Amino acid sequence: MSATPGDVTQVSIFCCVSGDLQDVKFQHRSSRLPVTWCLQLKETSSLSLEMILRRNGWIKAAVLVVLSILRIHSFPCHLTEYKTGNGCCPMCPPGSRVKSDCTEDRSTSCLPCVAGTFMDKPTGQKMCFPCSVCDSGSGLKTKHSCSLASDTVCEPLEGFFCIDSTPGRCSAAQRHSRCEPGDFISKAGTSSSDAECSPCSRGTFSNGSSASCQPHTQCETKNLQLTKEGTSSSDAECGERAAVAPVAAGVGVGLLLLLLALGAAGLYFRNQIKCQHRSTGKQSCAETLNRKEPELPLKECALMVQRSPGAD
Repeated sequence: MSATPGDVTQVSIFCCVSGDLQDVKFQHRSSRLPVTWCLQLKETSSLSLEMILRRNGWIKAAVLVVLSILRIHSFPCHLTEYKTGNGCCPMCPPGSRVKSDCTEDRSTSCLPCVAGTFMDKPTGQKMCFPCSVCDSGSGLKTKHSCSLASDTVCEPLEGFFCIDSTPGRCSAAQRHSRCEPGDFISKAGTSSSDAECSPCSRGTFSNGSSASCQPHTQCETKNLQLTKEGTSSSDAECGERAAVAPVAAGVGVGLLLLLLALGAAGLYFRNQIKCQHRSTGKQSCAETLNRKEPELPLKECALMVQRSPGAD
């Protein structure tokens, strides 16, 4: 690797920044220069740099500014390390936490997470996360229990769907909507979506809990009589047909008996009136008596004539 005289001054300035020269590399334009090479450049150019700084005060001020910036913006740690006050330390594996940071003599000290806590990734933290709880009051149940290296996984209860979710997890759920009477469930609810309802068509009904509407009962097909019309939320109601023939026969018999009774009463009063008229002597007693009783003695008839007011 070669460097121009101007590069020597730049590298020497960067080499003066770090107090820890172990495994550190500095950025020199597009190339990375090892510390040993940097030290060699520092030794060969330290005299020239010192002379330049003495002659040019503004260069000295600029170098101080660069040094302060480099102290603030130190080199980042590796992805498997975490930053501490003394540098970078190896992270603890999933399921554990940091007990104590690394030192020059030993690596990071780790401890397993206690029950009820977890750590699902390499970490530099000294506390594990508390396990989530699947609350049935929020419509959740446990799908996978919490472990040292993973949190609890919750899922909706039966009849619920998730309303707050992250990939593979659910934090809150809500009960599926219930269809009103007169509607049917046109789309069943799932663990991730609500149910959908649609109205029943004419001639069908549903109480809101079924996946389809049912046709109204046809009473005529069952030889029954319709007693209540069906609606979109209730079925038609049927009853037994009335016995028409026996009723008509009963009414006829009753009317016949009534007519016979009226006829008998009329005949009785008629005979009484005729009997009174005949007792006045206009007709013989035998003719005034009821023809149903022709055997009535003539003596009795004569006595009746004698007792009548018009016999004198």
